[in-house]
Amino acid sequence: MEHDEKVTLSDKINNFFEQNRKKVLIVFAGIFIAVIAVVVSFMIFENKKKSAMSKIETLILEFEKFKSDNLKNSSDSLTEEEKKKLAEAENALIEKLAAYSDNNNYAGFMACQQIADIYFRNNDFEKALTYYEKLNLPKDRYISGVMAYNAGTCADELGQNEKAIEFYKKAVDNTEFPFKARVLFNVARVQENLDVKLAIDSYNKVLADYPDTEWASLSKTRIIELGLEH
Repeated sequence: MEHDEKVTLSDKINNFFEQNRKKVLIVFAGIFIAVIAVVVSFMIFENKKKSAMSKIETLILEFEKFKSDNLKNSSDSLTEEEKKKLAEAENALIEKLAAYSDNNNYAGFMACQQIADIYFRNNDFEKALTYYEKLNLPKDRYISGVMAYNAGTCADELGQNEKAIEFYKKAVDNTEFPFKARVLFNVARVQENLDVKLAIDSYNKVLADYPDTEWASLSKTRIIELGLEH
């Protein structure tokens, strides 16, 4: 009886597939096409990422080669002609990199970083900050500490105290960033514009955590001066 039931069930399944063979084939074909589409889309996406990275790397190498070939003096002693050539090359590079700056991947990160650094070197802090803020900084990487510090410097120069403190603190909290005493001193210096007590607390932290640095000496001086001023 049990065997008959099994045979009957098997027969039913066979009959179902026989009667609905075309529908079943269509369903399987649809699933197969969908899987192929996903795989192809993923491959196209990966190839685009690689292509974007390759193009950005090429642009940067070409820019570095241009500087090597055309700038015979160091960056702080360029002739007027060299400054003009460099500015034109930088603007051309920024224009090309901007096409990738909204990409939410490493290519976009590299594009934004390069653009921000160009503006930063030229003291265009507002534009530099715009691109530093677009960076999705990986945690505890040296480059993340540097970018956070640069962003803090931009905000500091623009008088954006709270934003400057926010970015400076990100640099201080980065385990790979080596210039913590200097940045913590900057935090305290900016805090003087907002809350003197907080500033003194930060100066004291410099003294406690980095006692043998020049920043500790400067912090001690500022604590005394602030005490006299208030």
